[in-house]
Amino acid sequence: MKFVLALILLYIVSVLQGCVNQKFYNNRDYSFYSPMQVNPSKFALRTDGVYILDEIITDSKGEQSKTASVTDIFKFYDGGQVNKALSPKKSLTAEECIEVFNDRIAKRMKTSTPTLFEGYYRQKNDSIVVQQMSTPTRQFYYSYGYVNNGALTIVSQSHVTSGKLAAKYYNNNYKAVYRFMYTGKSKYLAPDW
Repeated sequence: MKFVLALILLYIVSVLQGCVNQKFYNNRDYSFYSPMQVNPSKFALRTDGVYILDEIITDSKGEQSKTASVTDIFKFYDGGQVNKALSPKKSLTAEECIEVFNDRIAKRMKTSTPTLFEGYYRQKNDSIVVQQMSTPTRQFYYSYGYVNNGALTIVSQSHVTSGKLAAKYYNNNYKAVYRFMYTGKSKYLAPDW
């Protein structure tokens, strides 16, 4: 009986430990990390602003479209880092976008809060793959998309693909279209991941 109670207690402690373990992921944890600087000028993806979710298309004709219920924003940095933020506000100014990302980086620097939407990206021509960590599940997931006419379009997400830039990940009826908003580069804090 004591042995069974000890096993139950051990199980409960391990479950609780798993719930409170908040690893702070850094660049060495990401396979997309490279100490070489990305040259954004040779790609269509822009790093002098943010991409804001504009609409979601769910059928092959592009007719089933809906607007996003929250403001979903991507910020890409010259060093290959990417950050994502969610805001309940439907419309954000350039200054508010800068504030959203700077507040998150400043808070993370002070408190060592765990990674949530930070990651890295790879590009090939107009195609892009974003690697991010899902902190609750402790696994990487990959968002596949492309940049066309100043918009970022995410067409699929997966946690089982290892981030390969392969055509099969871009064949999908789902499209999350992000419009670009210029904010400039100089006001952003440097990413610390």
